[in-house]
Order: sequence, then C-alpha cells, then structure tokens
Amino acid sequence: MIRVLGLSGSPRPDGNTARLLKRCLEGAACRGAAIKTVDLTGLDIAACRHCDGCFEDGRCIIEDDMQELYEEMKQADSIVLATPLQFMAVTAHVKLFMDRCQALWARKHILGLAPLGDENSRRGIFISTGGRKGARIFDGARLSVKALFASLDIQYFGELLYPGIDAEGDIDRHPTALTEAFDMGIRLLD
Repeated sequence: MIRVLGLSGSPRPDGNTARLLKRCLEGAACRGAAIKTVDLTGLDIAACRHCDGCFEDGRCIIEDDMQELYEEMKQADSIVLATPLQFMAVTAHVKLFMDRCQALWARKHILGLAPLGDENSRRGIFISTGGRKGARIFDGARLSVKALFASLDIQYFGELLYPGIDAEGDIDRHPTALTEAFDMGIRLLD
C-alpha cells in the first residue's frame, strides 16, 4: 500500500493551509493510499545545533520528536509539506523540521548513503498560502522546500500556492483551491 505523509506547519489546526493539506490527502486516500498527517506545531523539535554529530553515522544526536518523524518519513512513499507564509517564508515549526533534516543531508552528502535509508522514489508536494498578493511571494519558501526535497531525494512533484489567502475561511471562498488540492492528491498516485 502506498503511504502518503502530510506535514502541517500551520499554527491554525483548521486554517486555510491545513484545510488544503487535508483535501490533498483525501484525494490520495480515495485512490487507496494510506494517509497520515503530522502536525509539526504539536511536536517537540529542538533547533539544529550544527554540531556535526550526524556526520558520524547519519543520526541526529538530539533526542526529541524528530527521531520519530525521521521514521515516518522513511516509511512514506510521498510527502506533502504544507505551511502558510510568515514574512515570506515557511513557519518557524517547518524551519525547525527542515534544519533538523541536516542529519539526512549528512547521510547523503557526507556518508554516501540514501538519505531516507532506501532507494525508494518518493514524490513531494508543497502547499502554501500567503496573505499578500504578488507574483513572487512564494519564491523564498519554494526554494527552501525544493532544496529540502532534493537533499532527501524526493521528486518535486507539484505545488499549490495561493496568494491573498489570510482571513479565516478564505480558502473556502476560493473558486478552485479545494478541488485543485483534492485533484493533486489523486495525481500523486498516478
């Protein structure tokens, strides 16, 4: 069975971005995928110390909730990362998660190992909303997510990025967003 892991970095449990993630995962589930959502805001993830302890064996020396999250990522066939923009970037919880993937980067670039422990061809989707409007508001966050996925050997499969979505329920008033999220989840299993 195909496993799809949704990572939510939204501080609002039922906010606009979290609702998009939920719809995307529902699309994957309707095609038979086993889905799981992890709320990054509810985890105890410490900041990366950049101590290079992971250079020894590819394992982060910090014992916190990230250890379990590494295992969840290894078991996933696809990962959907969802975060609203805050100051044109991912939320602090997502940034903590990304920085702690340094151990997986070390597995690949220092130790020459598969970052997630196997050669599985994973796909990744980036979902985001931003309160501002503009052609380039997602550029910084997109670059960070693409760098993360590349470091983890996850194919950047697609993105759903919605500017001008800020107030509670804005995503429900968007004419196509929730349908597009559902359809992206379906396509993830093609």
